Amino acid sequence: STFTMAVLLLLMLLTASSCADKPNIVYLLVDDMGYANTEINNPEAITPNIKTLAASGLYLDRYYVYRFCSPTRSAFMSGRLPMHVNQENHDPTEPGGGVPLNMTTLANKLQEAGYDTHMAGKWHLGMSTVDRLPINRGFNSSVGYLSGAEDHFTQTRGTNCGKHVDLWRDRNPAHGENGTEFGDFLYGHEAVQRITQARDRPFFFYLAFQSMHGPVQAPQKYLDMFPNITYAPRKGAMAMMAAVDDVIGNVTQALKASGQWNNTLVIFSSDNGGPEDHADNYPLRGSKGSDFEGGTRVNAFLNGGYLPNDRQGKVVDGYMHICDWYATLCGLVGVDPTDHTAKASGLPPIDSLDMWPMILGHNETSPRVEIPLRGGPVADIPGSALISGNYKLVRGTQANGAFPAPQMPNASSSPVSVDCGKGCLFDIIDDPNEHNDISKQHPTILAKLQARAAELDKTYFQSKGENKPDCRS
Repeated sequence: STFTMAVLLLLMLLTASSCADKPNIVYLLVDDMGYANTEINNPEAITPNIKTLAASGLYLDRYYVYRFCSPTRSAFMSGRLPMHVNQENHDPTEPGGGVPLNMTTLANKLQEAGYDTHMAGKWHLGMSTVDRLPINRGFNSSVGYLSGAEDHFTQTRGTNCGKHVDLWRDRNPAHGENGTEFGDFLYGHEAVQRITQARDRPFFFYLAFQSMHGPVQAPQKYLDMFPNITYAPRKGAMAMMAAVDDVIGNVTQALKASGQWNNTLVIFSSDNGGPEDHADNYPLRGSKGSDFEGGTRVNAFLNGGYLPNDRQGKVVDGYMHICDWYATLCGLVGVDPTDHTAKASGLPPIDSLDMWPMILGHNETSPRVEIPLRGGPVADIPGSALISGNYKLVRGTQANGAFPAPQMPNASSSPVSVDCGKGCLFDIIDDPNEHNDISKQHPTILAKLQARAAELDKTYFQSKGENKPDCRS
Protein backbone atom coordinates (compact mmCIF):
# COMPACT_ATOMS: atom_id res chain seq x y z
CA SER A 1 0.00 0.00 0.00
CA THR A 2 0.95 3.66 -0.33
CA PHE A 3 1.12 3.95 3.48
CA THR A 4 3.44 0.94 3.77
CA MET A 5 5.74 2.33 1.09
CA ALA A 6 5.83 5.68 2.85
CA VAL A 7 6.77 4.03 6.16
CA LEU A 8 9.53 1.99 4.50
CA LEU A 9 10.89 5.10 2.79
CA LEU A 10 10.89 6.99 6.08
CA LEU A 11 12.75 4.15 7.81
CA MET A 12 15.32 4.11 5.02
CA LEU A 13 15.82 7.86 5.30
CA LEU A 14 16.17 7.66 9.08
CA THR A 15 18.69 4.83 8.78
CA ALA A 16 20.68 6.73 6.16
CA SER A 17 20.65 9.87 8.32
CA SER A 18 21.75 7.88 11.37
CA CYS A 19 24.61 6.22 9.47
CA ALA A 20 25.72 9.54 7.99
CA ASP A 21 26.36 10.87 11.51
CA LYS A 22 28.67 7.99 12.37
CA PRO A 23 32.35 8.07 11.45
CA ASN A 24 34.24 5.35 9.67
CA ILE A 25 36.75 3.83 12.09
CA VAL A 26 40.15 2.46 11.09
CA TYR A 27 42.35 0.87 13.76
CA LEU A 28 46.01 0.36 12.79
CA LEU A 29 47.60 -2.06 15.28
CA VAL A 30 51.34 -2.64 14.74
CA ASP A 31 52.73 -5.86 16.22
CA ASP A 32 55.67 -5.55 18.66
CA MET A 33 56.33 -1.93 17.66
CA GLY A 34 56.85 -0.73 21.21
CA TYR A 35 57.98 2.81 21.90
CA ALA A 36 61.05 3.91 19.92
CA ASN A 37 60.87 2.34 16.48
CA THR A 38 59.31 5.09 14.38
CA GLU A 39 60.18 8.68 13.52
CA ILE A 40 57.87 9.78 16.34
CA ASN A 41 60.85 9.53 18.68
CA ASN A 42 63.68 7.78 16.83
CA PRO A 43 65.57 9.52 13.98
CA GLU A 44 67.03 6.14 12.92
CA ALA A 45 63.61 5.09 11.58
CA ILE A 46 62.15 5.96 8.17
CA THR A 47 58.42 6.30 8.77
CA PRO A 48 57.31 9.66 7.31
CA ASN A 49 53.62 8.78 7.17
CA ILE A 50 53.47 7.73 10.81
CA LYS A 51 55.45 10.81 11.84
CA THR A 52 53.10 13.15 9.97
CA LEU A 53 49.95 11.48 11.28
CA ALA A 54 51.24 11.56 14.88
CA ALA A 55 52.31 15.20 14.67
CA SER A 56 49.09 16.40 13.02
CA GLY A 57 46.82 14.20 15.13
CA LEU A 58 46.11 13.77 18.83
CA TYR A 59 48.97 11.93 20.55
CA LEU A 60 48.04 9.69 23.50
CA ASP A 61 51.09 9.96 25.71
CA ARG A 62 50.06 7.57 28.48
CA TYR A 63 48.61 4.69 26.48
CA TYR A 64 48.88 1.20 27.97
CA VAL A 65 48.57 -2.36 26.70
CA TYR A 66 49.44 -5.84 27.94
CA ARG A 67 53.04 -7.01 27.94
CA PHE A 68 52.52 -9.27 24.93
CA CYS A 69 50.27 -9.89 21.96
CA SER A 70 47.12 -11.95 22.48
CA PRO A 71 45.82 -10.49 25.78
CA THR A 72 46.13 -6.97 24.34
CA ARG A 73 43.96 -7.99 21.38
CA SER A 74 41.47 -9.69 23.69
CA ALA A 75 41.31 -6.52 25.80
CA PHE A 76 40.65 -4.38 22.70
CA MET A 77 37.94 -6.65 21.32
CA SER A 78 36.23 -7.41 24.64
CA GLY A 79 36.53 -4.17 26.58
CA ARG A 80 38.09 -6.01 29.52
CA LEU A 81 41.42 -5.57 31.21
CA PRO A 82 43.64 -8.53 30.30
CA MET A 83 43.33 -10.06 33.76
CA HIS A 84 39.58 -10.40 33.07
CA VAL A 85 39.86 -11.96 29.59
CA ASN A 86 42.42 -14.76 29.44
CA GLN A 87 45.59 -12.98 30.44
CA GLU A 88 47.55 -16.25 30.14
CA ASN A 89 47.84 -17.57 26.58
CA HIS A 90 46.28 -20.90 25.76
CA ASP A 91 47.74 -23.05 23.06
CA PRO A 92 46.06 -21.92 19.79
CA THR A 93 44.23 -25.25 19.50
CA GLU A 94 43.24 -25.37 23.17
CA PRO A 95 39.53 -24.66 23.78
CA GLY A 96 38.99 -21.46 25.71
CA GLY A 97 41.70 -19.25 24.22
CA GLY A 98 41.16 -15.62 23.24
CA VAL A 99 37.83 -13.90 23.93
CA PRO A 100 35.22 -16.28 25.42
CA LEU A 101 32.34 -16.95 23.01
CA ASN A 102 29.77 -15.51 25.42
CA MET A 103 31.53 -12.15 25.48
CA THR A 104 30.27 -9.61 22.94
CA THR A 105 33.07 -8.23 20.80
CA LEU A 106 33.61 -4.63 19.77
CA ALA A 107 32.92 -5.73 16.19
CA ASN A 108 29.54 -7.15 17.31
CA LYS A 109 28.68 -3.82 18.91
CA LEU A 110 29.62 -1.87 15.80
CA GLN A 111 27.52 -4.17 13.64
CA GLU A 112 24.64 -3.45 16.00
CA ALA A 113 25.19 0.25 15.24
CA GLY A 114 24.90 -0.39 11.49
CA TYR A 115 28.58 -0.75 10.60
CA ASP A 116 30.22 -2.93 8.00
CA THR A 117 33.10 -4.56 9.81
CA HIS A 118 36.27 -5.96 8.27
CA MET A 119 39.66 -7.11 9.50
CA ALA A 120 42.96 -8.13 7.96
CA GLY A 121 46.16 -9.46 9.47
CA LYS A 122 46.85 -11.13 12.78
CA TRP A 123 43.86 -12.50 14.70
CA HIS A 124 45.31 -14.33 17.77
CA LEU A 125 41.95 -14.17 19.54
CA GLY A 126 41.04 -17.86 19.54
CA MET A 127 41.15 -20.52 16.82
CA SER A 128 40.28 -23.85 18.42
CA THR A 129 36.82 -23.97 16.83
CA VAL A 130 35.12 -22.45 13.78
CA ASP A 131 32.93 -20.21 15.92
CA ARG A 132 36.05 -18.38 17.05
CA LEU A 133 36.94 -17.19 13.54
CA PRO A 134 36.70 -13.40 12.96
CA ILE A 135 33.75 -13.93 10.60
CA ASN A 136 31.86 -15.45 13.53
CA ARG A 137 32.95 -12.84 16.09
CA GLY A 138 31.37 -9.79 14.49
CA PHE A 139 33.28 -9.23 11.25
CA ASN A 140 31.62 -9.19 7.83
CA SER A 141 34.91 -10.22 6.23
CA SER A 142 38.42 -11.18 7.22
CA VAL A 143 41.71 -12.27 5.73
CA GLY A 144 44.69 -13.15 7.84
CA TYR A 145 46.32 -15.68 10.10
CA LEU A 146 44.87 -17.07 13.29
CA SER A 147 47.98 -17.79 15.36
CA GLY A 148 50.65 -15.52 16.82
CA ALA A 149 53.41 -15.56 14.21
CA GLU A 150 54.43 -17.04 10.87
CA ASP A 151 56.69 -16.50 7.87
CA HIS A 152 56.01 -13.07 6.37
CA PHE A 153 56.44 -14.22 2.78
CA THR A 154 55.01 -17.74 2.66
CA GLN A 155 52.40 -17.46 5.45
CA THR A 156 53.62 -20.80 6.80
CA ARG A 157 54.10 -21.70 10.42
CA GLY A 158 56.52 -24.34 11.62
CA THR A 159 55.72 -26.33 14.77
CA ASN A 160 56.56 -29.69 16.30
CA CYS A 161 53.90 -31.12 13.99
CA GLY A 162 55.59 -29.80 10.86
CA LYS A 163 55.06 -26.82 8.60
CA HIS A 164 51.59 -25.67 7.64
CA VAL A 165 49.92 -22.66 6.02
CA ASP A 166 48.01 -20.33 8.34
CA LEU A 167 46.08 -17.95 6.06
CA TRP A 168 42.31 -17.73 6.09
CA ARG A 169 39.69 -15.77 4.20
CA ASP A 170 36.36 -15.61 5.99
CA ARG A 171 35.43 -19.23 6.84
CA ASN A 172 37.94 -21.07 4.67
CA PRO A 173 41.65 -21.41 3.96
CA ALA A 174 42.79 -18.65 1.58
CA HIS A 175 43.75 -21.07 -1.18
CA GLY A 176 46.15 -19.61 -3.72
CA GLU A 177 46.85 -16.43 -1.72
CA ASN A 178 49.68 -17.59 0.51
CA GLY A 179 53.15 -16.94 -0.83
CA THR A 180 51.95 -14.28 -3.26
CA GLU A 181 53.37 -11.25 -1.42
CA PHE A 182 54.78 -9.91 1.85
CA GLY A 183 52.08 -10.41 4.48
CA ASP A 184 51.52 -6.78 5.40
CA PHE A 185 51.19 -5.84 1.72
CA LEU A 186 48.45 -8.47 1.37
CA TYR A 187 46.61 -7.07 4.37
CA GLY A 188 47.15 -3.48 3.25
CA HIS A 189 45.72 -4.25 -0.19
CA GLU A 190 42.66 -5.74 1.48
CA ALA A 191 42.18 -2.55 3.49
CA VAL A 192 42.52 -0.32 0.43
CA GLN A 193 40.05 -2.48 -1.52
CA ARG A 194 37.44 -2.48 1.26
CA ILE A 195 37.81 1.27 1.78
CA THR A 196 37.50 1.97 -1.94
CA GLN A 197 34.39 -0.23 -2.22
CA ALA A 198 32.69 1.18 0.89
CA ARG A 199 29.22 2.50 0.14
CA ASP A 200 26.25 3.88 2.09
CA ARG A 201 27.09 2.39 5.50
CA PRO A 202 29.89 3.42 7.87
CA PHE A 203 32.71 0.89 8.18
CA PHE A 204 35.13 -0.36 10.79
CA PHE A 205 38.41 -1.70 9.44
CA TYR A 206 40.78 -3.40 11.86
CA LEU A 207 44.21 -3.68 10.23
CA ALA A 208 46.40 -5.82 12.51
CA PHE A 209 49.89 -5.74 11.02
CA GLN A 210 52.21 -8.73 11.17
CA SER A 211 55.30 -6.54 11.53
CA MET A 212 57.42 -6.03 13.65
CA HIS A 213 56.82 -9.49 15.11
CA GLY A 214 59.41 -12.14 14.31
CA PRO A 215 60.57 -13.76 12.22
CA VAL A 216 62.45 -10.58 11.33
CA GLN A 217 61.89 -10.39 7.56
CA ALA A 218 61.35 -7.61 5.04
CA PRO A 219 61.47 -7.09 1.27
CA GLN A 220 64.98 -6.27 0.04
CA LYS A 221 63.89 -2.78 -1.05
CA TYR A 222 63.32 -1.84 2.58
CA LEU A 223 66.46 -3.51 3.90
CA ASP A 224 68.45 -1.41 1.40
CA MET A 225 67.08 1.76 3.01
CA PHE A 226 69.31 1.17 6.06
CA PRO A 227 72.88 0.69 4.75
CA ASN A 228 74.45 2.00 7.96
CA ILE A 229 72.78 -0.54 10.25
CA THR A 230 74.98 -3.63 10.36
CA TYR A 231 73.18 -5.58 13.07
CA ALA A 232 70.84 -7.77 11.01
CA PRO A 233 67.91 -8.01 13.47
CA ARG A 234 67.81 -4.23 13.88
CA LYS A 235 68.13 -3.61 10.15
CA GLY A 236 65.25 -6.02 9.60
CA ALA A 237 63.11 -4.34 12.24
CA MET A 238 63.63 -0.89 10.76
CA ALA A 239 62.89 -2.28 7.28
CA MET A 240 59.66 -3.86 8.55
CA MET A 241 58.54 -0.53 10.02
CA ALA A 242 59.36 1.26 6.77
CA ALA A 243 57.17 -1.26 4.94
CA VAL A 244 54.34 -0.75 7.46
CA ASP A 245 54.67 2.98 6.96
CA ASP A 246 54.17 2.60 3.20
CA VAL A 247 51.03 0.53 3.81
CA ILE A 248 49.68 3.18 6.17
CA GLY A 249 50.37 5.79 3.50
CA ASN A 250 48.37 3.73 1.00
CA VAL A 251 45.46 3.38 3.43
CA THR A 252 45.30 7.10 4.21
CA GLN A 253 45.56 7.91 0.51
CA ALA A 254 42.66 5.54 -0.23
CA LEU A 255 40.54 7.27 2.40
CA LYS A 256 41.28 10.67 0.87
CA ALA A 257 40.92 9.59 -2.78
CA SER A 258 37.53 8.00 -2.03
CA GLY A 259 36.30 11.15 -0.27
CA GLN A 260 36.00 9.41 3.10
CA TRP A 261 38.88 10.94 5.05
CA ASN A 262 36.78 13.78 6.47
CA ASN A 263 34.38 11.32 8.11
CA THR A 264 36.97 8.82 9.33
CA LEU A 265 38.62 8.36 12.71
CA VAL A 266 42.04 6.70 12.41
CA ILE A 267 43.53 5.09 15.54
CA PHE A 268 47.13 3.87 15.70
CA SER A 269 49.02 1.93 18.37
CA SER A 270 51.33 -0.95 19.14
CA ASP A 271 50.11 -4.06 20.94
CA ASN A 272 53.01 -4.25 23.40
CA GLY A 273 56.58 -3.17 23.96
CA GLY A 274 59.24 -4.00 21.40
CA PRO A 275 61.24 -7.23 21.85
CA GLU A 276 64.76 -6.66 23.17
CA ASP A 277 66.38 -8.65 20.33
CA HIS A 278 65.39 -6.26 17.49
CA ALA A 279 63.40 -3.34 18.88
CA ASP A 280 64.09 -0.31 21.07
CA ASN A 281 61.88 1.19 23.78
CA TYR A 282 64.18 4.03 24.82
CA PRO A 283 63.95 5.73 27.24
CA LEU A 284 61.46 3.35 28.86
CA ARG A 285 62.71 0.51 31.02
CA GLY A 286 62.26 -3.09 29.90
CA SER A 287 60.73 -4.63 26.79
CA LYS A 288 58.05 -7.00 25.54
CA GLY A 289 57.21 -9.54 28.24
CA SER A 290 57.87 -7.10 31.09
CA ASP A 291 55.42 -5.11 33.21
CA PHE A 292 57.86 -2.20 33.26
CA GLU A 293 56.92 0.77 31.06
CA GLY A 294 58.97 -0.51 28.12
CA GLY A 295 56.71 -3.55 27.91
CA THR A 296 53.36 -1.87 28.45
CA ARG A 297 53.44 1.83 27.45
CA VAL A 298 53.40 2.35 23.69
CA ASN A 299 53.06 4.93 20.93
CA ALA A 300 49.43 5.75 20.13
CA PHE A 301 47.56 8.55 18.39
CA LEU A 302 44.35 9.53 16.60
CA ASN A 303 43.95 11.27 13.26
CA GLY A 304 41.45 11.51 10.43
CA GLY A 305 39.08 14.27 9.41
CA TYR A 306 36.59 13.27 12.11
CA LEU A 307 39.05 14.44 14.76
CA PRO A 308 38.06 18.05 15.55
CA ASN A 309 40.43 20.71 14.24
CA ASP A 310 41.11 22.07 17.71
CA ARG A 311 42.40 18.65 18.83
CA GLN A 312 44.85 18.21 15.97
CA GLY A 313 48.50 18.62 16.86
CA LYS A 314 47.78 18.20 20.58
CA VAL A 315 49.00 15.77 23.24
CA VAL A 316 46.82 14.09 25.89
CA ASP A 317 48.64 12.83 28.96
CA GLY A 318 45.73 11.18 30.76
CA TYR A 319 45.86 7.42 31.32
CA MET A 320 44.19 5.23 28.71
CA HIS A 321 44.19 1.45 28.28
CA ILE A 322 43.47 -0.23 24.95
CA CYS A 323 40.37 -1.82 26.50
CA ASP A 324 38.89 1.68 26.80
CA TRP A 325 38.14 1.84 23.07
CA TYR A 326 35.19 -0.49 23.61
CA ALA A 327 33.12 1.97 25.66
CA THR A 328 34.56 4.97 23.82
CA LEU A 329 33.55 3.74 20.37
CA CYS A 330 30.21 2.37 21.57
CA GLY A 331 29.40 5.79 22.96
CA LEU A 332 30.56 7.47 19.79
CA VAL A 333 28.26 5.38 17.56
CA GLY A 334 25.30 5.31 19.94
CA VAL A 335 25.14 1.76 21.29
CA ASP A 336 25.04 0.57 24.88
CA PRO A 337 28.47 -0.84 25.81
CA THR A 338 27.00 -3.17 28.45
CA ASP A 339 27.70 -6.80 27.61
CA HIS A 340 24.38 -8.42 28.49
CA THR A 341 25.33 -11.81 27.02
CA ALA A 342 28.38 -12.04 29.26
CA LYS A 343 26.36 -11.00 32.29
CA ALA A 344 23.82 -13.75 31.62
CA SER A 345 26.69 -16.24 31.39
CA GLY A 346 28.32 -15.15 34.63
CA LEU A 347 31.36 -13.68 32.89
CA PRO A 348 33.19 -10.50 33.99
CA PRO A 349 31.62 -7.20 32.90
CA ILE A 350 33.52 -4.74 30.73
CA ASP A 351 36.20 -2.59 32.38
CA SER A 352 36.21 -0.11 29.51
CA LEU A 353 35.77 3.61 30.21
CA ASP A 354 34.52 6.24 27.75
CA MET A 355 37.51 8.41 26.84
CA TRP A 356 35.76 10.60 24.26
CA PRO A 357 35.29 13.59 26.61
CA MET A 358 39.03 13.51 27.37
CA ILE A 359 39.86 13.11 23.67
CA LEU A 360 37.72 16.14 22.84
CA GLY A 361 39.36 18.14 25.61
CA HIS A 362 36.14 18.53 27.60
CA ASN A 363 37.82 16.80 30.54
CA GLU A 364 41.33 17.81 31.56
CA THR A 365 41.89 14.49 33.31
CA SER A 366 41.25 10.87 32.45
CA PRO A 367 38.38 8.92 34.02
CA ARG A 368 40.87 6.08 34.42
CA VAL A 369 42.77 6.57 37.67
CA GLU A 370 44.18 3.06 37.90
CA ILE A 371 45.40 0.44 35.44
CA PRO A 372 45.86 -3.16 36.58
CA LEU A 373 48.42 -4.20 33.97
CA ARG A 374 48.62 -7.81 35.19
CA GLY A 375 47.33 -9.68 38.21
CA GLY A 376 45.88 -12.89 39.54
CA PRO A 377 46.68 -15.67 41.99
CA VAL A 378 50.22 -15.08 43.23
CA ALA A 379 50.94 -18.81 43.14
CA ASP A 380 50.17 -18.94 39.41
CA ILE A 381 51.26 -15.48 38.20
CA PRO A 382 55.02 -14.90 38.62
CA GLY A 383 54.82 -11.12 38.23
CA SER A 384 52.27 -8.32 38.04
CA ALA A 385 51.82 -4.56 38.07
CA LEU A 386 49.27 -1.93 39.08
CA ILE A 387 49.24 1.78 38.23
CA SER A 388 47.30 3.93 40.67
CA GLY A 389 47.48 7.70 40.39
CA ASN A 390 51.11 8.76 40.08
CA TYR A 391 52.40 5.46 41.39
CA LYS A 392 53.14 2.05 39.98
CA LEU A 393 53.50 -1.17 41.95
CA VAL A 394 55.53 -3.92 40.29
CA ARG A 395 55.46 -7.33 41.95
CA GLY A 396 57.33 -10.57 41.49
CA THR A 397 59.78 -11.50 38.76
CA GLN A 398 60.09 -9.40 35.61
CA ALA A 399 61.76 -11.00 32.61
CA ASN A 400 63.51 -7.81 31.57
CA GLY A 401 64.23 -4.74 33.65
CA ALA A 402 67.17 -3.41 31.64
CA PHE A 403 67.54 0.31 30.91
CA PRO A 404 67.89 0.85 27.14
CA ALA A 405 70.09 3.23 25.17
CA PRO A 406 69.00 5.55 22.32
CA GLN A 407 70.10 2.99 19.74
CA MET A 408 70.31 -0.77 19.79
CA PRO A 409 72.09 -3.13 20.03
CA ASN A 410 73.95 -1.89 23.07
CA ALA A 411 75.11 -3.15 26.44
CA SER A 412 71.53 -3.20 27.76
CA SER A 413 70.00 -5.06 24.81
CA SER A 414 70.25 -8.36 26.67
CA PRO A 415 67.38 -8.96 29.10
CA VAL A 416 68.05 -8.50 32.81
CA SER A 417 65.70 -10.35 35.14
CA VAL A 418 64.46 -8.29 38.09
CA ASP A 419 62.78 -9.69 41.20
CA CYS A 420 60.56 -7.12 42.91
CA GLY A 421 59.30 -9.60 45.47
CA LYS A 422 56.19 -8.21 47.14
CA GLY A 423 56.65 -4.85 45.51
CA CYS A 424 58.85 -2.25 43.85
CA LEU A 425 57.26 1.21 43.84
CA PHE A 426 57.78 3.94 41.25
CA ASP A 427 56.47 7.46 40.75
CA ILE A 428 55.95 7.18 37.00
CA ILE A 429 55.04 10.84 36.59
CA ASP A 430 58.27 12.19 38.11
CA ASP A 431 60.27 9.09 37.16
CA PRO A 432 58.69 7.74 33.93
CA ASN A 433 61.67 5.49 33.22
CA GLU A 434 61.44 3.69 36.57
CA HIS A 435 64.99 4.31 37.76
CA ASN A 436 64.16 4.80 41.44
CA ASP A 437 62.38 2.22 43.58
CA ILE A 438 60.82 4.36 46.32
CA SER A 439 59.14 1.53 48.24
CA LYS A 440 61.33 2.03 51.34
CA GLN A 441 60.76 5.79 51.41
CA HIS A 442 56.97 5.46 51.07
CA PRO A 443 55.83 2.37 52.98
CA THR A 444 52.27 3.71 53.41
CA ILE A 445 51.79 4.17 49.66
CA LEU A 446 53.36 0.76 49.05
CA ALA A 447 50.97 -0.90 51.52
CA LYS A 448 47.96 0.87 49.98
CA LEU A 449 48.81 -0.34 46.46
CA GLN A 450 49.60 -3.84 47.71
CA ALA A 451 46.18 -4.02 49.37
CA ARG A 452 44.45 -2.78 46.22
CA ALA A 453 46.37 -5.26 44.07
CA ALA A 454 45.34 -8.09 46.38
CA GLU A 455 41.68 -7.06 45.94
CA LEU A 456 42.05 -7.01 42.18
CA ASP A 457 43.79 -10.40 42.19
CA LYS A 458 40.54 -11.94 43.44
CA THR A 459 38.71 -10.77 40.28
CA TYR A 460 41.07 -12.62 37.92
CA PHE A 461 39.31 -14.57 35.16
CA GLN A 462 40.85 -17.29 33.01
CA SER A 463 38.90 -19.71 30.81
CA LYS A 464 39.39 -23.38 31.47
CA GLY A 465 42.20 -24.89 29.45
CA GLU A 466 45.89 -25.60 29.64
CA ASN A 467 48.73 -23.22 28.85
CA LYS A 468 51.06 -25.47 26.91
CA PRO A 469 53.47 -25.03 23.97
CA ASP A 470 52.15 -25.04 20.41
CA CYS A 471 51.46 -28.36 18.71
CA ARG A 472 52.49 -30.66 21.52
CA SER A 473 52.91 -34.35 20.80
